[in-house]
This record gives sequence, structure tokens and C-alpha cells, in this order.
Amino acid sequence: LLGCQYPLVLGLPLAVFSGMAAYEIMHVTTCKNKVITALTVAFAVAMPLYIDLDLGRFIKVPVSVILTVYLITLMVLMLKNYETVKFENIAMAIYASVCVPYAISCTMLVRDLFKTSPDHIHQAQALFLVLWAMYCAWLSDTFAYFFGRKLGKHKLSPKISPKKSVEGAVAGVLGTMLISVITYFICSHFYFYKD
Repeated sequence: LLGCQYPLVLGLPLAVFSGMAAYEIMHVTTCKNKVITALTVAFAVAMPLYIDLDLGRFIKVPVSVILTVYLITLMVLMLKNYETVKFENIAMAIYASVCVPYAISCTMLVRDLFKTSPDHIHQAQALFLVLWAMYCAWLSDTFAYFFGRKLGKHKLSPKISPKKSVEGAVAGVLGTMLISVITYFICSHFYFYKD
């Protein structure tokens, strides 16, 4: 179920997505150092795979030690290339390679909630939570777009995004809440396992 029985079904696409996100962040921050960028992308790709394949069972080195070595490596590279690499580049590298991939990898942690809390959540409910996160993002954008175009009179933030409206934002939140509650009750009645 979404990679529960088949490793890498969810982990591999998330690893690729994490790597792409890390590369884009490093590109936007104009980090010219290719070694730092490559190391950042590699670490970002490795994190979802580490979580999905549960590599902690095989790699006996604690995650904190791996992370510390990685951070020290970045700092050494910054000092070695102090003329071209700024501290801001390293801060963004850490963000792009640790924070973003971990946030993306939380999808797999939610997917596996039925393993870590079998008394509280069933496999179908864990799958619902993963799909629900994507579903809510899509619903919010859809409601905000259509209601904002039709009813939008008050600009939300004209300098940042001139087409977004307060009415669209409210419609996005309320519409998503309403459809989410209806979806939950339908899934609860027809799909979730009963005790």
C-alpha cells in the first residue's frame, strides 16, 4: 500500500523530488561552488531513501553522527573557499539538504503510522492521511482560484501576488474544510476498517 510492502515505490520519487528541490534552492541562492551543491543534492536524495528503506537497521552509525560529519564538511568547504562561499550559502545548503527532505519524507512516516501505532490507526487510515494532504492542497487551490476569480474584490497582497484575493483565500480554507469533512465521513463509513 503506497510502498508499505514494496520499498522505493514512494521513497524513490520523493528522493528525486528532494534532490530537485535542493538543486533549485542552491541555484536560486547563487551558490557557485559545485562541490557544495553536489553534496547538498546527494544528502537531500539520501534522506528519503534512508527513511523508506529503514537503513538505520543496517547502518550502525547514529544519525546525529552522520549529520554532524556532514555539517562539519560543509563548514570546512566554506572556510576553504571563503572568497566565493558565504555563510548564507551554507545555511541554505543545510536547509535544502536537511529540512526540505525531512519535511518531504514525513509523507512516509505518516504512511507507516499503522506500523508504529497499530492500536490507534489502521493501514487504510494511514493511506487516507497521505492522500488527504495532497487532496487538501488541490482543493484549496481550486476553491481559491474559482471563487477568487468570480467574487474577488479585495486584494490579499497586491505587491507579492496581485491576482490573489481575500475572498479567494477564505473560499479556499472553508471549501477545503467542508469537502474534507464530507470525504472523511464517506471514507470512514465505506473504506476504513472497523474494530
